[in-house]
Amino acid sequence: MTSALNIDFVSVFHIPVFTLDDALMFAEVNAAFSDLFGDVQASHISAISDDFSDRKCARKTESGQVYRFKILTADKRKTPYSVDLRRHEHSYIGFAVEAADAAKADAMLASYSEMMEKQSRILKAEKSRSEKLLQGVLPDQIIQELQSLSGTTPKTDKQAGLVMLTLPEVSTLSNSLEADRLFTELDELLTCFDMLAEIHSCQRVRAGAEGYLATVTLTGSGDESCESLFNFAADCVELIRLRGAEYHLSCKIGLQIGEVMTGIVGKTQLSFTALGHGIDKVAEIAHHADLMQIVCSAEFYQQSGPLHQALQQLEQPRTELYSLDPGFSARDTEHLHEVMIRAKTLRRNFQ
Repeated sequence: MTSALNIDFVSVFHIPVFTLDDALMFAEVNAAFSDLFGDVQASHISAISDDFSDRKCARKTESGQVYRFKILTADKRKTPYSVDLRRHEHSYIGFAVEAADAAKADAMLASYSEMMEKQSRILKAEKSRSEKLLQGVLPDQIIQELQSLSGTTPKTDKQAGLVMLTLPEVSTLSNSLEADRLFTELDELLTCFDMLAEIHSCQRVRAGAEGYLATVTLTGSGDESCESLFNFAADCVELIRLRGAEYHLSCKIGLQIGEVMTGIVGKTQLSFTALGHGIDKVAEIAHHADLMQIVCSAEFYQQSGPLHQALQQLEQPRTELYSLDPGFSARDTEHLHEVMIRAKTLRRNFQ
């Protein structure tokens, strides 16, 4: 509950106030106004102002706005004051403040407004940057669920095509390279893999020094989905060959069909987690591959009929695995070079 203030602020702060009649003639003035502007009773407001405009006054006040103009004191200094005039019933009411003070207030308001606009631009830029970083960590569907009020729901894909790419030499390089050099190398390489995954309609699930995992939901017979994973894997191998990096990293790649479960765990620190027998199996398959070799399981082989001629069974006991002929289809090296250039540009922009 609020109560009305019983304080005469005009008198306490010695504010010059006045009223004008409908013809813009002075009707009433207080003592503070008389002290500054002399006897103006029954005079037109323009008598003490070179700045007043009848037309502007009518346009502003009739639309409910304040009309601001300057008046001059009656002393020798002719100090300029700023007047705010507003329509009130069938007359006008106004108050005056020294123009220098009004200018300072306007400048402060303008400065504050500019500061708020700048802060808003910074917040928008940070929001955009955060969203881009989030898109690099979580799938789009998970991000949309996080931004909704309903929260996230774990997903299960019973028949997913999975690709696991490992970088066995990372642990050795970590003992000989400084952190910034090693992470620069990994940053560019994993960014390239992300771009290739998007090109081949694969969903990145996990990316790190321990391995890069991507999935694709099998559709129809699975032939097209399996071919997408094969092309993604082949592009990754060819891109590593083309990079010619100072610190060469080789890869091993496994392909498998199996169940994968994904979801968010943690409340203070979100973590996107992938589980399932399919993930364990594809990691094991990648382990059996030689450096720069792509190996798939028997289940994957059965689903990839059009590629059978490019697959050869490995001569390993107790395992039914197939390796992909490195030349099963020509890679677009020009496009792969473009991917590498984009990855370098993105890294520089995020520094």
